[in-house]
Amino acid sequence: MKRVILLTVAFFFLATGNLLAADKVVYINMKEILQKSLAGQAATKDFQKAFENVKIRIQEREKELQQMKESLEKQRIILTEAALKEKEVEYEKQYRDYKRLVEDANADMQRMNQEITQRLVPEVLKIINAIGKKEGYLAVMDTDSPGLAYYDSGSDISAKVIAEYDKEFKKGNK
Repeated sequence: MKRVILLTVAFFFLATGNLLAADKVVYINMKEILQKSLAGQAATKDFQKAFENVKIRIQEREKELQQMKESLEKQRIILTEAALKEKEVEYEKQYRDYKRLVEDANADMQRMNQEITQRLVPEVLKIINAIGKKEGYLAVMDTDSPGLAYYDSGSDISAKVIAEYDKEFKKGNK
């Protein structure tokens, strides 16, 4: 979709021959806006807290598994074959549970990251639209999108978007 929009805008400039209109095309870097804005930084802190909690839970589980394995190895010589087999089965079950915990944690972290992005991007787009209308831009393109091979960094309004977004974020947190 972004590529189609990019090609449509490029075709428009070529078809009309209006070189002055090119000055009305500006660029943003959505990743930079999300990372450097106050809202993005607050969301990153929340994400890092959640990540640390998950990391601690996983590390505790790893430690339990390691202790279980060491105990199993120490008891290997004194246990009967049936008892040894039972303990090995229990260890394998615990290991599968651990792997499931890690997979679930990874999925939760990805989901949380997507939720943050889905919450922030529309807010940023409102700011971009307001700036675009106010400044009379013909188009605002994301430098991080595929298909954009070159842009003049002097036309990058990411800092302006961050400043406006920070103002809106501060209003909402008062």
